[in-house]
Amino acid sequence: MANDLPTVVAKTADAVESTFVYMDAPHIFCVVLTVTLPLLLASWIRRSDSERVRKGILWTIGSLMVANELLDQVYHISTLDRHTYLTTWLPLHLCDISVILVIVLMFWRKHRVFEVVYFWGVAGASQSILTPDLTVGFPSVTWLCYFIAHCGIIIGILVSCWGLKMRVTFSSLLRSFLIANIYAVGLIFVNLALGANYMFLCEIPAGESPFFFAPWPWYILVLEPFAFLLFCVVYLPFLPGELKLRRERQAELQECLADEDGRTP
Repeated sequence: MANDLPTVVAKTADAVESTFVYMDAPHIFCVVLTVTLPLLLASWIRRSDSERVRKGILWTIGSLMVANELLDQVYHISTLDRHTYLTTWLPLHLCDISVILVIVLMFWRKHRVFEVVYFWGVAGASQSILTPDLTVGFPSVTWLCYFIAHCGIIIGILVSCWGLKMRVTFSSLLRSFLIANIYAVGLIFVNLALGANYMFLCEIPAGESPFFFAPWPWYILVLEPFAFLLFCVVYLPFLPGELKLRRERQAELQECLADEDGRTP
């Protein structure tokens, strides 16, 4: 009986699967929740100024992300054949790596992790939420896991930014972009070995997206400068603060040099 459980779960899930509808009520709900929930949680963190509250919120987000990722993998291991699972559902897309990084961020609050996942998550997961690569709709397991993962990425990042006051710099942008490209190059060999299409490096994804308008491999060359531009756009909210900090440091340096000149006989 226990051995039949995955089959029963799969049949039950398949029975409720429907075709994905862009910007239907569940999709709009996820988009709205992704912005409003971190605002409320960040406000709670800052008003309480309590480590217990901070840890409770962050660990709850991290635990939900872990549970969702485990459910996603177990479900697809039990419902897909070995070849399909290896070529389509290993956690190798950039958003999958972002999920792992957000989990690390929620539990350990590593600023270096935030610097990377901020750009990957905001630039990548936001596009995945607005233009999902889905063929099945609500309330299928695939739909639920997809939106919990991608919305969770953005929620974790925004809570860290608004609630914990974590920041990025232009150096963070360059580092994140370089790491993403190094990872993509390595993933090409994984795709070739498995006959897969992780990060959509080998063919256009199945879902509707305005960003894959050119044929393979030209869309990769088009997306590369677009991705860098997108990183720059999501960096813009931090630009005034970084410029202000640089001016303050420059003013302090000039004061130090002036003091040294004044002490020189």
